[in-house]
Amino acid sequence: MVLALFSKSDDVVCECIARVLVERILVNRPFPWGLLVTLIELLRNPFYAFWNHSFTRESPQIAEILTAHSSL
Repeated sequence: MVLALFSKSDDVVCECIARVLVERILVNRPFPWGLLVTLIELLRNPFYAFWNHSFTRESPQIAEILTAHSSL
């Protein structure tokens, strides 16, 4: 459901979804396995074009964190 929403939304909503997923992964452990699966699918699957969104290039630190999680 989150992935479908991401694929059909504008950049603002996509940024909010990505921010919530990343914040949840970085802050609290243990996190639900579905959270990690969703984030990895979002980062790796070219259908979602995650890396083409402008918010992925705004901060080098965020891009580094996302790249590290996509290689899990």
